[in-house]
Amino acid sequence: MADIVFNMQLLALIISRVTAFFYHMPVLGGKYIPNSGKIALGLCLSLVIFPLVPRPSIPAEGPFMIDFGVFMLKEVIVGLSIGLAVSLFINGIRFTGRLIGRNMGLMMANVIDPESGMNVSIIEQINYLFFIFIFLVLNGHYFLVRALVDSYSMVPVGGFKFHADVIELLLKMFNNIFIIGFKIGMPVFGALIINTVMLGIIAKVASKIRILIISFPMRIMTGVIMMALTFSMIMGAYMEYYEEIKIWVYRVIQTMH
Repeated sequence: MADIVFNMQLLALIISRVTAFFYHMPVLGGKYIPNSGKIALGLCLSLVIFPLVPRPSIPAEGPFMIDFGVFMLKEVIVGLSIGLAVSLFINGIRFTGRLIGRNMGLMMANVIDPESGMNVSIIEQINYLFFIFIFLVLNGHYFLVRALVDSYSMVPVGGFKFHADVIELLLKMFNNIFIIGFKIGMPVFGALIINTVMLGIIAKVASKIRILIISFPMRIMTGVIMMALTFSMIMGAYMEYYEEIKIWVYRVIQTMH
């Protein structure tokens, strides 16, 4: 009987970490997948990795259920932190598209993002879809599952320990949103700034030209041409950041123990 209680509690703790991780996982973490579907996926994955998880010391008696609740909270924090490490990088990719779209004058051309359920710039959505395509082609979803399984050997069930290093690391990753955005989008962003400066000079020199009328198509054309010219560079940067995601995910896991 004690073994059954122990296994049920261990499975509940595994499910807590896995389902928390699913809420930030690319593609599967979107709002277009109902919560019941995420829970079902989390349950299936938990059953698969259950035999691989090291057996911890779990309070099984009734008076110690508060301790068990603390264990569950720790597992949720670990799962959310692993998923957050990935989502922060993806937000950097989104910021690239938002930066370019705003300067191209396409912020009014919004589409519904099925993953977040919000209106986003069409350039932002295109950038995000390209990155997700590369992420899936490079088996990023397999990597995340493997990292989740490895997290149990690095941070055992109930073994989460709060360190200032965790907050510091997450803040560094938050800063990476802007670094990634500017690094990837700088060629297009720089060309659009030059375009704006040139239009301003033309407006001063030839005041009879209606700059406002020609500025919108020129900015869009400049942005599209630069995105086409730098497409291979952007895809290469996405592959580099995919490798960086792998490093940061394991770094986050290591700081939680």
